Amino acid sequence: MNPFLKEILFLKLYSRNRIITDVIFIALIAFLCIHAVVIGLLKLGINPFDSILTLYLLSGGIAFLIAVVIFFFQDRNFIDLLIDIDARFNLKDRISTAYEYYSLNRKTEFSVSVGD
Repeated sequence: MNPFLKEILFLKLYSRNRIITDVIFIALIAFLCIHAVVIGLLKLGINPFDSILTLYLLSGGIAFLIAVVIFFFQDRNFIDLLIDIDARFNLKDRISTAYEYYSLNRKTEFSVSVGD
């Protein structure tokens, strides 16, 4: 496998891991917020649940649902990640263009130089 494809594979794995980490983080924050509201209700004398297990299962389920909904409303794909990398490192769309040409199987000087 040539170096360009190794780096693209690494970026795809990083992107997937970042998405998973973001979903877990959002779910954790939502769980803590929901749990704080329920604890506030318990302090006021309002007991909406029969057992503590119901409290954890319901707030965990709602938190996971919130995280999944937020995840699906994000509109980022892999080419957006490459464009972001180009902008951060001032590469003038070199990586995103190279990946686009590679994915369309177009021959360029770049594809010849990486051994494609």
